[in-house]
Amino acid sequence: MIFNFYLETVREYTALKASYIIMFMSITVMIAMPLGTKLQKKVGYKPLITSGIVLMEISLLMLTRLNQSTSWVAMVSMMIILGLGFGLGCLSIVSAVQFVSQDKAGMASGIVNASRQLGTCLGIALLVGTMTHTTNLAKDNIRRDSNNEIARLAIPKPFSTTMKTDLNHALNSGTDNNLQVTLKTDLKKDQNRPYSIVQPQNNNLEKLYNGTQTIKDSYGRANKQYQDSMEQLILGQQKMRAAIVATQDTQYQLLFELIKGNPDGAEQLDTYENDSKLLSQQSGAPSNIRKEQLLTMLIAVYKIGLNPAVQTESQFKSQIELLSPNTKSLLVGQQHLLDGQTALLTGLERGDKLLTGLNQIQTGLYNIDLERRVIRYTTFLRDSKNTNLTTAYTDTFLVAAIFILLFTIAGLYTDRVDVFHESDDLPK
Repeated sequence: MIFNFYLETVREYTALKASYIIMFMSITVMIAMPLGTKLQKKVGYKPLITSGIVLMEISLLMLTRLNQSTSWVAMVSMMIILGLGFGLGCLSIVSAVQFVSQDKAGMASGIVNASRQLGTCLGIALLVGTMTHTTNLAKDNIRRDSNNEIARLAIPKPFSTTMKTDLNHALNSGTDNNLQVTLKTDLKKDQNRPYSIVQPQNNNLEKLYNGTQTIKDSYGRANKQYQDSMEQLILGQQKMRAAIVATQDTQYQLLFELIKGNPDGAEQLDTYENDSKLLSQQSGAPSNIRKEQLLTMLIAVYKIGLNPAVQTESQFKSQIELLSPNTKSLLVGQQHLLDGQTALLTGLERGDKLLTGLNQIQTGLYNIDLERRVIRYTTFLRDSKNTNLTTAYTDTFLVAAIFILLFTIAGLYTDRVDVFHESDDLPK
């Protein structure tokens, strides 16, 4: 039974494959018992039974040397030796009643069977209790080893929490053979949950991660400087635009008050118009052309200012802007430039595709390193489980070997000489 647990939990054999090894013990028992019955006629029961007990003890001591790499041939050999010892040892059932008279044979047989059943129960209780104790110790060691390995590999939450939870569930439920599959499924779900990104532990991945971080830092500093320069440029243009608007407003106010407050404004307008006519009649010298353009503009401004329909500064300003659209176009163009620069700055502040790509590279590098650490953890956990459970089973085999060793001397008292034999009752 214990050996079967070893095969299925440590070696991960199927029940059928495990039976292929254990069946050699049953086959050997079937051969050893009839063979021992024939040999006892020549040598008696004492050497056969004693040899059987010694062989069982040897096989159990061999089973205490089990490990994760014990060969198939070695395990079959242990089963053959155990089966041979068990088959010869079972001759004690026959030898126990050979000196009993026929009228007491039934009672003796009942006593022998009752003793055998009692011994079987006590033996099973001893071995199961021992195995339960050693298995619990093995589970505690596996948990401790698992926690230490998780800490050593620096596996972050929620992955570390999932590993501990799945391991405890497997150890408590006894379904540790499915632990690898359960871990893989649950860890995939954890990838959709937030977790901290740190430097990979693998040297090559760490170099790639640090190189990516250097690019991010350099680009971040350059991007920050560009944003700061853009902010200063926008602030300067805003101030310049405000100054231009304030200057224009002041100019419009002075012109409006100068024209509206001049009682001789109409006469002044006539003077400007006459001067313009005189300049138009003169030669087309560049200086005269410039003067004529200025007079034309001045005449137009006076006409707007003297217009009875224009009563406020805002009306005066609107008419002047219609007269000279370039003035307003300058302000509109400058506002468009400000809007574009502000939108560019907002886009820089909201995010950058390059930075997003670099972050994704770092996340991918960390996930690769994390996957490598998880694989190392699962490999370590499998080795720790196999080592500790093997130790638990071999310790149980050792207790069984010591128990049988204590009763080896009993084999020397399983036969009697020159005492009543069944042939003595036969008629001469």
